[in-house]
Order: sequence, then structure tokens, then C-alpha cells
Amino acid sequence: TIAKENQPIVKDQEKFINEILFLTAVKPSADKGFIKNLEKLVVAGDGSTVISCAAKNGKPTCDCRRKGIYDCEHLRSYSDKDAQWGWDNLEKDFIFGYRYWQLVCADNKHDLPIYLNINSANTHEAYMLIRAIDRFDKQAQLLAPSMQIKEIALDALFDIHAVYDYLNYKNLRYAIPYASSPGKCICLGDKDQFFTEKGEPICPGGLPMKRFGIDRRGKVIYHCPIKRMARRKGKKIRVAHLHECPLATLCEPNSKMGPLAYVSEEIDLRIHPKIPRFSQRYKELSAMRTCCERSNSAKKYNYKFKQTKVRVMSYAYSQLAFISILEHSKTWASKVLTNFDFDNQD
Repeated sequence: TIAKENQPIVKDQEKFINEILFLTAVKPSADKGFIKNLEKLVVAGDGSTVISCAAKNGKPTCDCRRKGIYDCEHLRSYSDKDAQWGWDNLEKDFIFGYRYWQLVCADNKHDLPIYLNINSANTHEAYMLIRAIDRFDKQAQLLAPSMQIKEIALDALFDIHAVYDYLNYKNLRYAIPYASSPGKCICLGDKDQFFTEKGEPICPGGLPMKRFGIDRRGKVIYHCPIKRMARRKGKKIRVAHLHECPLATLCEPNSKMGPLAYVSEEIDLRIHPKIPRFSQRYKELSAMRTCCERSNSAKKYNYKFKQTKVRVMSYAYSQLAFISILEHSKTWASKVLTNFDFDNQD
């Protein structure tokens, strides 16, 4: 995808569907104030599956069954050529059909989809994420050059180093929970520095060091964990709590904060994201991920898409896009009804 980044967007159904979604729903929502700050969009991404009603095993093209032969090797006819078997994590089972994936505006209370793509059910969502971000950026350059994603919330399915590398390349701040917690003591970097699962360097005494700030080079500064600010005689000074040190001694007695550790964010993008794990902003962004789950649920149950029988992926894609437009229009209508004065009507 990075190698093809400078290539123009392909003129396919996905391009036209998302142009319609943008022009008829996303842009009006932004104009009405339901999507704020297009220059620094905060989004969440998630997908779901669509079951095809086509015959999973195809239909025979021969008359062997009439002859009593049920295990022939003749070709079979499949009415839905795009449907494949894939894992549905919600149902905890394999389904035959498609997988759609969407970006939803996360920093509001309306759960508004802004981009949508679809593929066969055996497609991994990480591939759909990368494709969606790449094509969203290309579409934005054509329709709204100032529109740009700045932060994204994803679930643990995307806890993959390739995903971290791509998001870092696109300069996106992200919140992705661990799929499996790393070791309590991780060795990273050329100096064999040890880190906790939170990304904190471990001091010579075995304690997690304290984050201080970021230097001019963009590296995060950590200091001795037992040297902390305290108030003495009305003044704030840094005090060494020697009784807390496992070594019972100061590694650098002449330093107010030392020993210091300078950690580059790129040393490991998994445990050192641009938004530090377990920080307040990380928790806020992670909580926004539920907007995708609500949008998926609305599509399937509120708008009855789960009951719709489809056997052509392009038809399913169009229906999902129309439902996404309805999600926007429902938000507009709710505002009109809220401001409508029923008591003063004739």
C-alpha cells in the first residue's frame, strides 16, 4: 500500500460509494456541526460480517444424483462468487459471506460513519483498515483537502507490528489494546534497557522509572523512581526516598533526578505509542471505540440489515452505504425534532 500511495484512486464501486456517502452525508453533517474539526478527525474503526444466502456448497452441473452417484467430481455452480468462509468473532463461528469495515467519527455522540469498504469474509480486518485509511486520504485530497484523520481507536485485533508501522508512517496517533500482554520485563534497544509492559524503563534497582517529559529530540525522559517532588518548609524540592530503593543506595547521589533514561518512541511502536499507554488520553480514545459497535448494531438490527437476504456483494455494499446515509439523516432529524415547538403549532 505504501508503494502505491502516489497512484491515483481506482475508479471502482468503493470510490463511487464513498463519494456519495461523503457528498450526501458526511459533508452535510460537518456543515450542520455534527462532525467537528475536519482537520483533526478522531475516528474509530471496526468491522462485521454479512451472511450470504447463496448455496454454500454450490449446485451440481451434472445429473449424477439422478443416477445415484452422490460423490462425483464434476464442476459445481456458485451463484455468489464473492462469498467466502470466514471467522465471525461475535458469533464465535465460521460464516459464509462477506466482511465490511467502517470508519466512524468518534469524538461526538452521534456515531456517524465516514468511510465504508467490503470484501470477502476471509479477508483480515487489518488489510481492510490499511486500505480504508489509504483510500480515505486519497478521497479527501479530491473532495476536501483539509480533511485529515489525526487519531484512531481500534480493538485488540489490530495489535500487529505491521499495523503500528503503517499508522506511524501515516502520522496517526492510536489507541490499540494488547491482544496478549507482553512480558513483565522486556529488553529493547541497543543498550539492552529493560521495560515494563506499560513501556516504562526499569531502573538498576528493578523499579519502573517515572516519566518526566519530552526533550528537544522528541525522546521521552524518565528519571529515578525514588526521587520525587515534595514540599518542605513551604517550598517544593526533590527528595530521595532511599528506603524505597531495593539497592538501599543512590545510583547517582549528586544528581537531582538521575539516573535518567531517554527513550525514543520508535524503539517499539507497540509499547511506546505516541499516546502513552495507560495515560488519560489513551483511556479516553479507547472508550470511543464503542461508537463503531453501536453503528454496526444499528445497521444490523435497527435497520434490519441482518434479516436482509443477499447473494451479491455489490448489492450488500450499496445497502450498507444507504443505511450509513440514513444514520446521518436520523441525526439531522433528531435535532429538528428537539428544536421543534409543538405547543405553539396550530
